[in-house]
Amino acid sequence: MLVDTSQRLQATIHFGPNPSDERRNPKPEFVHAVEIYYSFGAPPTDVTAYQFLAVDTASPYVHLFSGLQAVTVTYRLRWVDRLGRPGPFSEPVTVTITA
Repeated sequence: MLVDTSQRLQATIHFGPNPSDERRNPKPEFVHAVEIYYSFGAPPTDVTAYQFLAVDTASPYVHLFSGLQAVTVTYRLRWVDRLGRPGPFSEPVTVTITA
């Protein structure tokens, strides 16, 4: 996962085997989609503290924010296979979204 925060009030979440190059970033063959979860602030120690954000079948996903203050967000992802079975969670990635 690679999270681009270069745009104000937006996080662009790139996911896949090669998230830094979308032209060479196909999903693994067994994967149907990715589940995206987030939490405000530092990474929670318990994965149940994350909030579900979306299911996406094609990278990237754009998470939009509103507000007048910068906010820190931590993301975790997990692949879902074609039968709907989720895989393990990714390592957390923490970013700051600028207002």
